[in-house]
Parts: sequence; structure tokens; C-alpha cells
Amino acid sequence: MYLRIAALTALFSTLSLFPCDTFKDTSLPPKDDSSKDKSFLEFKKKLTEAIRKKDKKFLLDSLDQDVRFTFGDDNGKKNFIQYYELDTKPNHSSVWNILDKVLKFGSHFSEGRFVFPYFFKTMPPEFDPFTSYMVTGTNVNVRSGPNIDSPSIAKLSYQVVTIGEYNQDVKEDPKSPQCLWQKVCLADGSTGYICDQYLRSFLDYRVFFEEKGKKQWKITILVVGD
Repeated sequence: MYLRIAALTALFSTLSLFPCDTFKDTSLPPKDDSSKDKSFLEFKKKLTEAIRKKDKKFLLDSLDQDVRFTFGDDNGKKNFIQYYELDTKPNHSSVWNILDKVLKFGSHFSEGRFVFPYFFKTMPPEFDPFTSYMVTGTNVNVRSGPNIDSPSIAKLSYQVVTIGEYNQDVKEDPKSPQCLWQKVCLADGSTGYICDQYLRSFLDYRVFFEEKGKKQWKITILVVGD
């Protein structure tokens, strides 16, 4: 009887410490395949500068006529321009910030396309893209509680974490107003909190570039979600 109680106590203690399913500890170190094609590398440099200057003409020239930006039927360059208000509020369009953030992550090249961020294409298939997130930094603190004062229980560098049932478990901390603290599951089954600035969904914005004509690179896809 006492042995059974002791065993159950140990079991519940373990479940409390490790409330998530375990998974393979996976790291996806930063990479950028842009240098694999000199013409694309040069194009990327010009596009990055155009984004900084909010150069509408260069961006529009970089869009494929059939650019896909939704999962519906209303795609194409004309609709893209309207959707991102490049025709009415070009300097205030959200597209500049979106592209700026995405291009900083580096690319993966395959099947004739450069895809940013690289980890959209390098995520192992065993991970669910709806519940898996990338830790986008080096030695990012995982804290025991949702605030800057909680002890660091782990440090992660470009590793995969999952959210699962904790998708809505996000907390604010007055001492770190720049952060929303997201509860995450670690590979060993334990949980902790990470500042959302260092987390990115695998289904967040991604951009695809393809060569259309000799050394003519175009944005063919810019989508978010699935």
C-alpha cells in the first residue's frame, strides 16, 4: 500500500515537472544561401536598400505579375499593391517592415528559389508548424516565470520549442514592457517563459524569390499563415 502511494506520488511529481511531451532537441543555426548566386546577392543588396528608403518603384519592379500574397484567388501584382496600400499610403505600408524583418533571417536555396526565412524550409517534418516556434537568438533566457526577475532555467540558441496548449498563456511584465512572456515547452518536457521578441512561428511571414528571365529576380510569394 505504502509502496503504491509512494509510486503515485513520484509519478505526479514527474508529471508536474515535465508537463509537456518530450521531443528531439533541435537547433537550426543561422544560414544564408544568398551568396550561391551572385546576381541574386546583388539584387538582395539593392532590395534591402530600397526597403530602407521605402523605394516604391524598385519594390514594384521586383514583384512578379502573379505574386501570391493570400491563400485565396485575389492574388497578382495589382491586388498586392492595393492590399499593402502602396497606391495610397506607400510610405506607411506595412510591407516595408515585413520585408525588413524577413530578410534579416537569411535564406534557403532549393528548386531554383530563395526562401526567407531559412528555417521555413529547414524545419524537420516531425514538428507541427502550427505549434512549433523558432528561438531567434543566441543564449536566449528561458525563465521560470513570466517576468524579467524570474531565474533563468535554460539558455537556447536557435532551437525549436513548442507551445501546444500554452498558446494563449502570454503574460505582461511592467519591468520588461518590450516583452510578452510566452509559456513554451522545451525538448525535455519541461516548461518555461521566453520573451516573444525571440520567438517566431514557422508560419509567420515568408518570402520566395525566383529568377524570371536572365538574372531578373522577382518576389513570387509573400504570405503568412497556412
